[in-house]
Amino acid sequence: MNKIRYYYILLATLLTLSTHKVYSTETETDSIAETLYVKVDSLLRLQQYDEMYIQAKNLLAYAMDKDLNHYLGDSYKHIGAYFLSIKNLDSAYFYYNKSASYYAICGDSLKEGKVYIIIGYRYYENDNYNEAINYYRKGLKKIKNTDDHFWKGLTNENIGFILFEQSDYYHALKHYQDAIPEFLAIEAYENVGRIYDKIGITYRKTKDKVKEEEAYMLAINYLEKIDTTVSLGMTYNNLSEMYLDNGKTDEGLELLEKAKKVYISLDYQLGLCGYYSVLAYYYAELDPPDNENVIKYCNLSIPIAEEYGDFRQYADATAYAGEAYLRIKQPTSALSILKKGYKAANEHNFKHEKLKLSHILSVTYKELNNPVQALKYLEIHTELNDSILNEEKMKEFTQLDMSFKFHQEQIKDSIHQLQLDQEVKYKHEKELLAQKQAKLIFVFTTALIILIAVFIFIYARRNKKQAVILNEKNILINKSLEEKELLLKEIHHRVKNSLQLVSSLLELQSKDIHDEKALESIHEGQERVRAIALIHQKLYQNENLTNIDFNEYTTLLTNEIKGIYPVTRGVNIEIDIVDMHFDIDTAIPLGLILNELITNAFKYAFSDKKGNRLSITIKEKNEDTYILTIRDSGKGLQTDFDLSNTSSLGLRLVKRLAKQLHGSLNYKCQNGCVFQIVFKDTNQRRMSE
Repeated sequence: MNKIRYYYILLATLLTLSTHKVYSTETETDSIAETLYVKVDSLLRLQQYDEMYIQAKNLLAYAMDKDLNHYLGDSYKHIGAYFLSIKNLDSAYFYYNKSASYYAICGDSLKEGKVYIIIGYRYYENDNYNEAINYYRKGLKKIKNTDDHFWKGLTNENIGFILFEQSDYYHALKHYQDAIPEFLAIEAYENVGRIYDKIGITYRKTKDKVKEEEAYMLAINYLEKIDTTVSLGMTYNNLSEMYLDNGKTDEGLELLEKAKKVYISLDYQLGLCGYYSVLAYYYAELDPPDNENVIKYCNLSIPIAEEYGDFRQYADATAYAGEAYLRIKQPTSALSILKKGYKAANEHNFKHEKLKLSHILSVTYKELNNPVQALKYLEIHTELNDSILNEEKMKEFTQLDMSFKFHQEQIKDSIHQLQLDQEVKYKHEKELLAQKQAKLIFVFTTALIILIAVFIFIYARRNKKQAVILNEKNILINKSLEEKELLLKEIHHRVKNSLQLVSSLLELQSKDIHDEKALESIHEGQERVRAIALIHQKLYQNENLTNIDFNEYTTLLTNEIKGIYPVTRGVNIEIDIVDMHFDIDTAIPLGLILNELITNAFKYAFSDKKGNRLSITIKEKNEDTYILTIRDSGKGLQTDFDLSNTSSLGLRLVKRLAKQLHGSLNYKCQNGCVFQIVFKDTNQRRMSE
């Protein structure tokens, strides 16, 4: 689902939310304040913001005079809505936060949490995803123990969608799955169906076709329980795309027609736009392409996309139409429509659409014997292609890291759950045993001494048996923990082998590449992969699976890099890292930083002359902060070098990794290059969050 469609659905949902007043600490409402509140709220519903602001100020003054905290929260909330209507976002956020603080004083965690969620939604509207997630999570924490299943479901859904937009697919799925039981609790089947549709789209990104299809089928199952909705049409549309991609043409076209019926019945033009786009894509992928139908359906899709502001779909449709015109030898028609699509893609910074359109425009100008324009768009295409490849490499690396962390969390959760289950089971058995003992004592208290002796004998035997059972269970638990440790070591071992395989594949790929810049990029990628693989190697070789000895790691990494560059034979290397151990969340970014800066030193700082020196130190600045210093004896960087505006991918990667460690990167020229990174380890970063 593209962002603009999600925006319309979410906006409609928020506009229909109830504003029913619930007071948790004020047992009686003030009649004057209540009258003012009803007036303010009705003006908000009528969108008469100026008059609403005046009445909200009146309510504020009265509530302050009477010390009515809940009405103070209501008045500040409506004042925030007024400033939002005039696009004064800073003031809007200020008053919304004041509203939440007064609800907190009243102990109304539900309304406090809802205000935070509304703030999060407004940040999302303005593409400030980090602040949006912060406020969504803040609101979710407040309403967690309430019975408002709808808001809990909606908030988890919104967090999941933002994480999806940030390509964090694994955690997006977790929040989607947390939202489903909340909506099921109130039989909100449309919301459940919509979430399963998003889960299907997420699985498409992770290339899990089986789970993608399962999610779409579940979405359809829930959405067909209710009256026809836009969500049902979109799910039909998404599943049809999947079937068409997988060669299930009949099933795909059948679902596409179902989607069309839904859109027509609801007069949902954006849905019809998507329907036409999928048909155009289908006819374009035939062998040979059906150019007449491609042009027909693109021409139906383009005006709808333009009218409703779906410029990504607009750009896609112009690209397909332009290619079709070229195939039927009508380059003039192709040029006319392609220029419009390229303009839209450029204005909205749609990189992939711009990449495709620039290539087609280059071919079109070539057909029209305009080599200057053809070369211009070819250069744009080449530059964009390089940029997107770099971004996708970084995203692929990030996804690998996220996937590993996600599986680590699952293993930890399973171990913890096993321990909890065993503890609960043991506690239950003890409770049952205690109940039996009480019954036995009650029955045998009136019996003869000989029967009491028999009871004591039986009790002792049962106690002994229970001890044997408990001992057996402890053996099972310890065995399970040992198996989990072996599994974790095996995971690290396999990750290390996988990374080595990636490095080998890059090496094989580089043999067919003769461009020096491309070769250098591949070799740099190999070095980064090896740096991460070394960390996983150290983990599975150690008894301690949580910490890495960084003195030993740095020595091994430096020796590996040193062996790559022949000029380094005369380099004097000094490593001063005493008793420094870091966990994997700190070690991976820190290892990559070391790899980049040490490699730079060997590549650019040293010469064939004697006296080359490289110094690497990690010191504890204070109880929660560390300093990494890398110093070389080279000539240093250029005098006008600006670290904040560097074009070097390596240094930009170092800056981003330093930020990930809640730290900073500093550079100075002092008899060579001196790089300093101030950072915190995982525990300190979590405490600061």
